Amino acid sequence: MPTFSWAGLKIIVYPIRIAGWIIWTAYFALAVAVVVFSYLVQSKRMDIGSTMASVLLLGATGVVIAIALLSGSVIGTTALARDPAVRRIGPIVTIVVGWVGTIVLAWLSWSFWTH
Repeated sequence: MPTFSWAGLKIIVYPIRIAGWIIWTAYFALAVAVVVFSYLVQSKRMDIGSTMASVLLLGATGVVIAIALLSGSVIGTTALARDPAVRRIGPIVTIVVGWVGTIVLAWLSWSFWTH
């Protein structure tokens, strides 16, 4: 079990929990980005510059969230491979959802930035 000390306290670190927090926080951030984008695009005073800025912000946010999902998925997969005790249905579903989200967002980001 990985541990580290900080200010004299011994803290236990569970990589599978860190991976889960990264993945679900990234999905939450994606939901917030989509809601903000939808709100901005529906504005009555929207012009082409504001629309383009909103689209670019959504595209950049998608890239950052795809990277976060990838990092959480890699940490989680490594934790699953190293420790058989964490191979339960919850962490496995979280890691699979992270990988699927990474693939979908990476594909969407690739299509967005190359077309």
